[in-house]
Amino acid sequence: MSQRVVVFPRGINVGGHNKVPMPALRADLANAGFSDVITILASGNIVVTAPCASVSEAEDRVRDVIFHSSGTEVECLSRSAEQMRAIAGYNPLGEIADDGSRHLVTFLSAPLPTELSEHIAAGDYSPNVHALAEREMYSWAPDGVKALKPTDKTLMSAGGIVATTRNWNTVEKIIAAL
Repeated sequence: MSQRVVVFPRGINVGGHNKVPMPALRADLANAGFSDVITILASGNIVVTAPCASVSEAEDRVRDVIFHSSGTEVECLSRSAEQMRAIAGYNPLGEIADDGSRHLVTFLSAPLPTELSEHIAAGDYSPNVHALAEREMYSWAPDGVKALKPTDKTLMSAGGIVATTRNWNTVEKIIAAL
């Protein structure tokens, strides 16, 4: 069974670290059995038709391809095409977020621990605004991404999960590629 899957490698081609050339990665993914391979931006947002039974299996296979093709070991997160459409459709901050580069979605490998999600919900992160979903955190960061709190690293260290953030402009490009 094949399905359309979005895979988010965490931290490739950012600040000169974990360099993974996108043309080579697309070819390597095709050679590994993925079809309709698209990468969006150099940070490696990957959209594929995966010959896998599950989204998590596709995520694992993409992680392996990245490692074998570039020697770069990174965490990956994934969502099905249906999940991505639901994430974009939900958009609880759409009425206040008026700049797609500052409107963010943090993808999480698992739901945040209750204590952390309650802390975020009760916290004052002004001027940032957050809305939590099951495995996503929507954020409006009017002062820019660099001013975003809590950060992916904070979420990962406090919650023992993997997190990676994409801006709304990128989310829309991914949806268009599905």
